[in-house]
Amino acid sequence: MAFQHSTFLGSSLRSANSSIGWGVGEPSRLTVTLVDDPVNGDSFSPVSIGTPVFFRYGGFRFNGLLQQHREMNAIDGMPTYSVSVVDPREILDGTQLILGS
Repeated sequence: MAFQHSTFLGSSLRSANSSIGWGVGEPSRLTVTLVDDPVNGDSFSPVSIGTPVFFRYGGFRFNGLLQQHREMNAIDGMPTYSVSVVDPREILDGTQLILGS
């Protein structure tokens, strides 16, 4: 199997982890670790918190809202970035829907 290079928010994907939220409990969540790869000309470019983002790696897709991002220092001196994305059900949690008059 050939290596697939993937980027997200302008940086190269180092790892990804996802969990599925069932029912009214926890939301579905995606956490990715990114690194700027100078060979590929990467530059971490996060969007504003709460902005919709679309992650794809091979056949896996996750669409959600950017919840947080933070910079971490790796042992090799290259900065890495931890990014959390959640499904939009948290926004809709307190929403009332009126059906009819």
